[in-house]
Amino acid sequence: MENRVFKRMPCEITASFKKVNGENAFAEEETTIRDISEGGLRFRSSRFIPIHDRLAMRMNLSKTKSIEAVIKPAWIRELPNVEQHEFGASFIALSKEDKARLRDYLSLHIPAHRLPAGR
Repeated sequence: MENRVFKRMPCEITASFKKVNGENAFAEEETTIRDISEGGLRFRSSRFIPIHDRLAMRMNLSKTKSIEAVIKPAWIRELPNVEQHEFGASFIALSKEDKARLRDYLSLHIPAHRLPAGR
């Protein structure tokens, strides 16, 4: 049984991320978001990222719209056949403007995606 508050939407959103806390910083890395919701997202990386790390992620919702968020991994799954890790991450910082952009994006792609005002 899933404990999700928000419905996830399958997608292929180009994005980039970098570590924002602690030791072992790394250069910005490109990725593709595999699914997204108002609460978080799923992506892959060849790099292992511990659960306690915080990442700054820029997501390109379209050619002209991008949003930035701070995320933290909630779960990690090793994908040994492709030498990558898959991460489920939750948003921990997202501006009001970027939250509205994300909500608009989701409502365009999920017709039944209706959220109460002010959420």
